[in-house]
Amino acid sequence: MSFFNLANLPMTLCSDKKLQFLSWLALVDHFLELRFAITFDDAGVSEADLQSTWEMGQTPTEYVKWFGQKYGLIARKDWEGRTHPLKTVSR
Repeated sequence: MSFFNLANLPMTLCSDKKLQFLSWLALVDHFLELRFAITFDDAGVSEADLQSTWEMGQTPTEYVKWFGQKYGLIARKDWEGRTHPLKTVSR
């Protein structure tokens, strides 16, 4: 189960700060999917890894751009429809 499913969260976790963080995470996950066709499960990124990034005020788009550059990911628009193998992210 993805940690973005707000309907399954215990009510004790639903503080305003927690909901803001989960909303930020959902946007990052969405932008990873749009730009690189991957999810957090694919990337091996955990919620704990992103807590400090969110607290520093980095936007979801800034994080996705940084992540793609760090791991040399190829944007979906640059490979979609081609038949060559894709670069994989090592864990």
